[in-house]
Amino acid sequence: MNNSPSTGRHAVRLFLSRLWPHPLAVSKKHILFASLGAGSGLILTSLLSHWLLGELNLWFVAPVGASAVLLFGVPASPLAQRGPS
Repeated sequence: MNNSPSTGRHAVRLFLSRLWPHPLAVSKKHILFASLGAGSGLILTSLLSHWLLGELNLWFVAPVGASAVLLFGVPASPLAQRGPS
């Protein structure tokens, strides 16, 4: 059995490479539409909250941004689907 350090590093590298997701083929058109949809959704909700609450709400960006990614970026994912009624 070979216990050289390079063999251990190779095994760790191989293990970690298997955890990396495979790239998906997405057209530039879909990337552009997802970016425009998410950006316009964030701008609209930010302006609406500023108009209703009267100040800039930075705490609002993270949850709305995550929802925008699910809604516009990956609408077919299980997390973006409606829950059981």
